[in-house]
Amino acid sequence: MVDADRDRGGILKFTLETRGYRVLGAESLQEAIAIFASAPIVDLVLTAIEPDGLEVISRLKRIYGWTPMILFFEGACPDIGLADAAVSRKTSSTQDLLERVRVMSKRKRGPRKEATPQFSTVST
Repeated sequence: MVDADRDRGGILKFTLETRGYRVLGAESLQEAIAIFASAPIVDLVLTAIEPDGLEVISRLKRIYGWTPMILFFEGACPDIGLADAAVSRKTSSTQDLLERVRVMSKRKRGPRKEATPQFSTVST
């Protein structure tokens, strides 16, 4: 989860953790990249649009493009870019958000980080 607002991020982290999710928090793009690169498995990325949510998604998608990513926003729905979903903080309930997280974290988008590449040999 990437959110520069500690209070807002803390509430969301608490909500997710009390529902059984393990949450890795970051307050900046640099922290998010470091966590993403070192975490054994990241099933879902949640990020606020401000200040650099679209950049967070763009950079993390370059590392592991199959990981689902949700963009949180306030006000009018923005162009979500590479995000897989956008959720309004003002019009979505906590239950709506939890359901979106549940569904998207279950998606199988590609190989897991710890998976080793499988190579086959071709005889000529």
